Amino acid sequence: MEFIRIVNYALYIIVGLITFGIGLRFLLSKKFFSYHREATGLEWNNIDKSLQMIILAIMKMAGIGITCLSVLIITYPFMFMCSDNFFDKFLVPIISLLFWIGSFNITFNVHKKTSANTPWKGSLFSTILIVIAILLSVL
Repeated sequence: MEFIRIVNYALYIIVGLITFGIGLRFLLSKKFFSYHREATGLEWNNIDKSLQMIILAIMKMAGIGITCLSVLIITYPFMFMCSDNFFDKFLVPIISLLFWIGSFNITFNVHKKTSANTPWKGSLFSTILIVIAILLSVL
């Protein structure tokens, strides 16, 4: 049983670190990502400066939210996982699962509609890890 708990902790920490990396990428970005260019067919330098500012503001707001979620996921195993309270035990995993399902859905749909090389595979990978972690939590 101890081995399962260690694997479970590791899964949450891995997903939390992936989430943190994505949040930082959005926060530190100076322009939209290459798959945004592929999807829109627009070069960053050809976009009006005021629209660039709005796009970056939205990306940075998303980055703040993603980074905050990553902190929850990383600290979750140490703060709430061992609780007997259903709310404590499953709130963070369910929130992170919803985030990663949404991320997969959005990036996969953009990929399907535009053929842009979106990060849908990484989103699917994180979704699968969270599902495995939740299932291990039930054990």
